[in-house]
Amino acid sequence: MSFAKAQELLKLAMMATRRSGVSLDQIMEEFGCVYRTAQRMTEALEAAFPQTETSEGDDRKKRWRMPSRHVAALLSPSPEELAALSNGIAQLEQAGMLQEAALARNLDRKVRALVPPEKGTRLAVDEEALLEALGHAARPGPKPAVNGGVKVGHWAAQNQAT
Repeated sequence: MSFAKAQELLKLAMMATRRSGVSLDQIMEEFGCVYRTAQRMTEALEAAFPQTETSEGDDRKKRWRMPSRHVAALLSPSPEELAALSNGIAQLEQAGMLQEAALARNLDRKVRALVPPEKGTRLAVDEEALLEALGHAARPGPKPAVNGGVKVGHWAAQNQAT
């Protein structure tokens, strides 16, 4: 199995944690695949996650559902996702949408609280590097010490003026 297929399987597992589960139609729509490929994907889901439950929905379509606790450890956010959330909060604040920014900040805290401690440190460092690269964060650095009592020479004063 390629890494792309593994990522798709994790995405499908995340979709199966919805309260109503996931149907073949939803899989075909999300992954842009045909009916038979969607069936194969559900077979892979059941093989990788034996706790997957199948049921028939109100619309008489078969649905696959999985308790979220079985996939929670596999679904920690990426540094890019955390940086995007931080960037979104900053943009909401700049736009004057303070109530929405506060809600997004609360969501950010909840997401970070769910990240396992061993992954949290690495994610924080990676997120900070991404935000610095985007120009949204800066490390405090040394500042030149200027003595106010020192007079600037005539040549330096002319160059400052121009």
